[in-house]
Amino acid sequence: MQEGVDTTMNDMDKIPETMEAVEVRVAMMKQVGFPVEVDDVIKEAIKDGLQALLDEQMSGHYYTVHWDEDFKNLEVIGFGDEHVGDIAPEAGQLAWIDQFKANTDMFWFNLDAAVTKLAGR
Repeated sequence: MQEGVDTTMNDMDKIPETMEAVEVRVAMMKQVGFPVEVDDVIKEAIKDGLQALLDEQMSGHYYTVHWDEDFKNLEVIGFGDEHVGDIAPEAGQLAWIDQFKANTDMFWFNLDAAVTKLAGR
């Protein structure tokens, strides 16, 4: 990093992958007058992270990711608003948001496994 260069805005473009990064994002957003809660940042990080994983698995941006209305599952939508599938935690696992809070490493592993299952690879 160059001395004297403000990386704050660059950090806003990155997906927060840990609880520490989420807390930094929340603080930065509140500092600029945007009231946001930890869960809001986690939800966005999960959605954006899933989108990135899906794009990587599919070698391009063919699908769009949305939360369902209860923020329990992530819906994968194809061209023409075709519902391709849902990304849900495996039976016995915590909800995505709770997994992220409990153990981000395991969360990302589980999310990647769910994407691989949906992509059929």
